[in-house]
Amino acid sequence: DPRYADVCARAPKSAFEQTLTFEALALAMHSNGFARASSMIRFKACVRWVKVATERRRVPPMLRETDSSVTAAMTYLACLACSRELETDHNNVYKMCHCTSDDARCGFVWRDIVLGMQSDHGDSKTVIPVRARGDIARRLLFNVDASSVLDEHASDDEFDDFDDDDAAPRSDHKKVVLAAINALAAGRRNAAMDWRVKFPALDENGLPRRDELELVDFNAD
Repeated sequence: DPRYADVCARAPKSAFEQTLTFEALALAMHSNGFARASSMIRFKACVRWVKVATERRRVPPMLRETDSSVTAAMTYLACLACSRELETDHNNVYKMCHCTSDDARCGFVWRDIVLGMQSDHGDSKTVIPVRARGDIARRLLFNVDASSVLDEHASDDEFDDFDDDDAAPRSDHKKVVLAAINALAAGRRNAAMDWRVKFPALDENGLPRRDELELVDFNAD
């Protein structure tokens, strides 16, 4: 869109995105002026805890192999066009989505993951909740496909064309997801990562939600 390019060329970058320290972001979220902040914010932080939508407990404490059933509960069948969760009728048959998209495909996707961010230094116990959705949630889980944790034999089918002597690598996707969650929630034992978050949505009164931010991108380098 040439109009978008023209606006970006005339407006300062700070009008769309700015970089803040963790402490400045935590302070800004509770200030009256936060409603006028940039729509995208970058900051550095560590992950203090991880919470999945179906679990009341937070990680840590670490998930163990016996907790592998958690991975299936982290998925849901959705319309791939609008990400709306599909409901079932009285016969337990999934209903079709009524979105306006011509793409009627459906598939399993990851539920939202909430990360409790903390400063990478000092003794501050301040935590900023950040919600990861869709493809971002999948990236946090080492890009494991949500459907792969539902079928225990999926990995066997992938290697049917290999001879037994080829020793093709096989992955237990449930264990990979558990390892990803445990690795994320290592707190200050991990180096601080770069996070890019979206300005929170406004409530019905036009005021910013102060409870969490939405994750847009991250960089572990």
